[in-house]
Amino acid sequence: MEFASRVTFLLLFLWVAPLILEVFLARTRSKIPGLILPSLSFLVSLIQVFSVAAYGGFWNVLGTLLIALLFSNIMTILLLLIYVVCRRRRGKKEELDKMSIQDL
Repeated sequence: MEFASRVTFLLLFLWVAPLILEVFLARTRSKIPGLILPSLSFLVSLIQVFSVAAYGGFWNVLGTLLIALLFSNIMTILLLLIYVVCRRRRGKKEELDKMSIQDL
């Protein structure tokens, strides 16, 4: 039972840590750091999809490829959502700061 709880904790950490790191990176002034993790996640998902294609041939397993692409990009989609939300909030905050400076 102890092994299962350690594995569960490790898997949870591997899912939560990139999400927290993405929030930190997306809040930076530059846009580039926030796109690093989604790009890496997408590249890893492509490796998974190409390994499925190499195993069974591209046209023979097209449905399997689409499902593999969908499931392997769950983390990419989450990271991109976090990026978009954080960048929008940052943009709104900058606009409010500009308006308050103009009011002075």
